[in-house]
Amino acid sequence: MDLSNLSPASVSASQLATIRETAGILVLRKVLDMEATQGAMLVRTLNQSAGLGRNLDVSA
Repeated sequence: MDLSNLSPASVSASQLATIRETAGILVLRKVLDMEATQGAMLVRTLNQSAGLGRNLDVSA
């Protein structure tokens, strides 16, 4: 492999691309964690309201 034609600018661009890719992956992980948390909260809410509306007092 010939490394004589590598310039500092190309190395920096490569490092910048790696940093951007890593940052994108970290943001994606955070979004997925938030979605999982919100999904769990929705399931909990649905489970708590499972009997809601079944026994309606119509004699009032």
